[in-house]
Amino acid sequence: MAGRASQAHTASNRIERLAVKAGIVDLTGDDRAIILGALLWMADRLKSNQGERARALWAAKGKEVSLWNER
Repeated sequence: MAGRASQAHTASNRIERLAVKAGIVDLTGDDRAIILGALLWMADRLKSNQGERARALWAAKGKEVSLWNER
């Protein structure tokens, strides 16, 4: 069980760092309800008939930012 708890903690830290990097924490005033609502909206979008399109667009944007930050 310690392994699962450790993995969940690691995933949580990774998501938190991404939220900070994207500016979400500042833009929402670190309002957890807003952030959770946005994540739930993303999950709904990924489950919809637009899921593949959303996944492709979001992945491209993330890669663009990652590449830009490496320069």
